[in-house]
Amino acid sequence: MSLRASFILFLIVVVMGGIPILISRMITVSMIENDYTSLPDEFFRHEPNTSSTGSSQDDISSIALEMVAPSGNSSSLSIELEVAAPIGNSSSFSNELMEKIVRAKNKSTVEYRACCGLGHRLSKMVDAYHIARTKNYGFRAFWDFCDNKTESFHYFFGPQPLSELEHVKDGRETIKISNEADCTVPFIRRGDKERCRCPSDYITSNGLFFNSLVERFRFNDEVETFRRKHYFDDHFVLGMHIRAGNGEVGDFSRKNRGIANMTVWVQSISNIVLSLSKTLGDGRPTLLFLATDTASVVEMIRHSLRGKMDVVVYEQNRPPEGSGVIFGQTGPGDQTIQTTGICQDWKNVLMDMMILTSSDVIISGRPSSFTQSLPMGVALSRENRMYCEVNLNTTYQCYQTFKEWCCRGVSFLTKEYLRIPVKTKCEIKPEHILYRPMSETKWLPTMLDRRHLRTFLPYDWDNMD
Repeated sequence: MSLRASFILFLIVVVMGGIPILISRMITVSMIENDYTSLPDEFFRHEPNTSSTGSSQDDISSIALEMVAPSGNSSSLSIELEVAAPIGNSSSFSNELMEKIVRAKNKSTVEYRACCGLGHRLSKMVDAYHIARTKNYGFRAFWDFCDNKTESFHYFFGPQPLSELEHVKDGRETIKISNEADCTVPFIRRGDKERCRCPSDYITSNGLFFNSLVERFRFNDEVETFRRKHYFDDHFVLGMHIRAGNGEVGDFSRKNRGIANMTVWVQSISNIVLSLSKTLGDGRPTLLFLATDTASVVEMIRHSLRGKMDVVVYEQNRPPEGSGVIFGQTGPGDQTIQTTGICQDWKNVLMDMMILTSSDVIISGRPSSFTQSLPMGVALSRENRMYCEVNLNTTYQCYQTFKEWCCRGVSFLTKEYLRIPVKTKCEIKPEHILYRPMSETKWLPTMLDRRHLRTFLPYDWDNMD
């Protein structure tokens, strides 16, 4: 049998006095990409042969055969591994290396495809992450492309840390989730602590996921520069987000989420800020960090608090007054929500979110998934932090833990932005479970092909086979 893939293994064996020496080896494997274009869809649902531990039992020959490309299109995979092995045991070393290569490509994974605004996608992503965590799978996400070439989520957060994948199952099983996850339901908080609907393992997943994103954020150095510039450590920092809409229509308008009388509302929210500063402050001067989707709100809040409290914002190019928001509905009727765009636009919104999250107290000035996702999840999972939410009538509630928010709080809306896992046994829909092919490059989403079922996400967009 002729294989068109060539494996180049360069092993240096040094023997000194019969004493095994540990050496580092770099092995470059040049392979030819697999062509799956002629295979039926059922191929992706074919479960690979695994042992009881989940490790692939394919031998090296069958692995090479899977990577042969009938079309002749070739690509090069360069893998650099630092492996310590006793000299004179090259066969064992080679098998171990190939197993590492296969296992790196065959981790079972939950793949999440996001939609809509930043808060919406984060509040739904945590559900997908919870499924991955409970099943002991890896987690990958697709936010679409910014600047017409860069996958947005990977650009800002990189791949899932290897430390989170040490015990992840092998098997190439891929659970595909788009927007809302299977086995989750909307819920309403009724202040009934005896019938709390948030499972403790879900609360744990919420804190782990959002804190991980904070640690992975690409521009954390700029967040810290902003904090130092405005002396956050020397102040008691209130971080407030105001979702005013800036003229957004569609779903935002239908649900009457806009502010009818901005002047009256600004005065009311300013009184709440001053009250929180007085009751929660720790003796340091209070500083307000303001994040909003509407430029005019910034000056109105500053004017209302002038002489009482300093107000700072992350400077950015905001959409013109009344023109809607980034990734929102801006035209007549229900236009498609924007999911692609300029990376800088994404960065501005994420910088607002990350700086907000670093505040001592986070205030959700209006009901919004922007604050009820990462900012709330981080604040309620850390000590000495607090999360306060203001309802449509400008009354507010504050919480210190996620359990307190979920079990003792009362919903301001007809349902929360977050969903929760169902309590009864629930199985992932069979059509959402597929098996990833060996080649990552062949089935990547592109600007022209974002298909949910026929594309697979790589572990690392920057280093693929």
